[in-house]
Amino acid sequence: MKKIGLWGLLMCTTLLSAMPEIYFTYPGWVRKALTFSFDDGVQADRKLVEIFNRYGMKGTFNVSAGRAGTKTKSGISFLALSEYAELYKGHEVASHGLHHLAMAKLAPAEIETEIQNDLVALEGVVGYPIRGFAYPYGQTSPEVRAALQKYGIVYARGTGETGTFYEEKDPLYWVMTGHSFDQLPGIAEKYRDYNGWGGVLSVCSIWGHSYEFDDAKNWDVIENFCKTLAHRPDIWYATNIEIVDYMAACRKLQVSVDGKMFVNPTAIPIYLWIDGKNVVVEPKKDLVIEPVAGIVYPAGTYPVFPGGRTKALTFSYDDGFKASDAKLTELFNRYQLKGTFNINSKRDVDYAIYRGHEVATHGFRHGCYQVNPKESILFDLYSDRAMLEKKLGCIVRGNAWPNGATWSDFSAARDVYRACNIAYSRSTPNRTDDFTLPVDWLAWGPTAHHVKNGDIQEIGKRFLATEKVPALCEIWGHSWEFDRSNNWEVMEEFAKLMAHRPEIWYATNIEIYDYWQAVESLQWSCDRTFVRNMSATTVYYVVNGKLYAFKPGTTTSLR
Repeated sequence: MKKIGLWGLLMCTTLLSAMPEIYFTYPGWVRKALTFSFDDGVQADRKLVEIFNRYGMKGTFNVSAGRAGTKTKSGISFLALSEYAELYKGHEVASHGLHHLAMAKLAPAEIETEIQNDLVALEGVVGYPIRGFAYPYGQTSPEVRAALQKYGIVYARGTGETGTFYEEKDPLYWVMTGHSFDQLPGIAEKYRDYNGWGGVLSVCSIWGHSYEFDDAKNWDVIENFCKTLAHRPDIWYATNIEIVDYMAACRKLQVSVDGKMFVNPTAIPIYLWIDGKNVVVEPKKDLVIEPVAGIVYPAGTYPVFPGGRTKALTFSYDDGFKASDAKLTELFNRYQLKGTFNINSKRDVDYAIYRGHEVATHGFRHGCYQVNPKESILFDLYSDRAMLEKKLGCIVRGNAWPNGATWSDFSAARDVYRACNIAYSRSTPNRTDDFTLPVDWLAWGPTAHHVKNGDIQEIGKRFLATEKVPALCEIWGHSWEFDRSNNWEVMEEFAKLMAHRPEIWYATNIEIYDYWQAVESLQWSCDRTFVRNMSATTVYYVVNGKLYAFKPGTTTSLR
């Protein structure tokens, strides 16, 4: 018998009709982007910026704060640091290393000093986090790349040229299309006439130094380039970071397995081409909750939950037994608690009882993933998710490992879970004295089982008394266990103890996961005096004992 691979198994699935043809486009549904990257921050940049502004172009200027206001032996003059904010307004300022040194030849400590000190100086002038970099002399090394990532750099440009218009696959070594000095005329005409769609977005990226136009007395080259490509409806004019951020947002788009539902968790609208139609997926709307009065925050800097709450409580119940789940959800609703119910979709379930809670996957056949082959796991997980989405009319992204499997039990399912876009997966090992958040969301260990780990009343009391901030408590089990043991009072008493606490956020598993992704995606300046929230969720943070609400798409000063 011929073995069916993962893709073949997906193609053979008959649960859903064929997914529509879906492609990303750039903002405004265009398929081409144009960007520039010019180095050194020299006085000739004044003329270059004037040309860019006149033709509606946008570029990135890579500068070295340590050389600002100086002059080279050959007569090249660098702009003063104080000029950056006004001159480069509407463009992007990126780092070029503090003193423009060949960083691959430096010791690790020197590399970090060159990066960190340049970022601190530049951010203090322009007022926003610097997240781009251009390698001096085009030189890099694993140590340089690691240091860039440590200080929040998301892309770095080299000095090579590809001559092509494809998106750079390695953002930490962005190879541009061409150099500004001698290649522009041919590139401009080629890109003007270029229509290499086929579902692949194109970008024309030009790098160079503005003083080269002075040296060669050929400013007409860049002038004519801009004139050829200006004001075209098929081109998105963007800075380097705008392109990188947009593509990162596209990669975070959540799509149901039938291609009919979309969730955009970022603060950036995402433009799609779907079966010949232009569609925009707007950022999800966020409800800003006022901070809860009466909560005292310890000194320090740390994230907290929505509304400034210091604790979160959630539940995770498996298998989907109709009668006992109905009784449990009624109890949760009465005490205004929220939970996640992990369902085997082939069961006869009344999905209406889960309104206000979360439904997650638990395997179509409740397979034993420790011993199942990869193809079987894929069918079990994909089929369950597809069927649940069809019945619920929403995107399903959560999971509880069936049969007590944990992420560390096996390696076969790693690619499967990622391919099925499962955001988190709850396992069964317990951490009864640990109220920390998961380190690995695909091996989310709950705090306790409602019976097996002793008296959950005592666990609840420890949770209420803990000084850990933020603190998370998750109780798991099966609702049918209460029927079997005739002990529903266990959950009733626990609900009474935990309900209506001003410091507790009552949430589903996916709400906790999504909120924490927004927390971890915050972009901080090097000196942590301002922060940018590019997610679509208001993030609450305590900074030096004071509560802040970082609203979506904004930069907040902490000075």
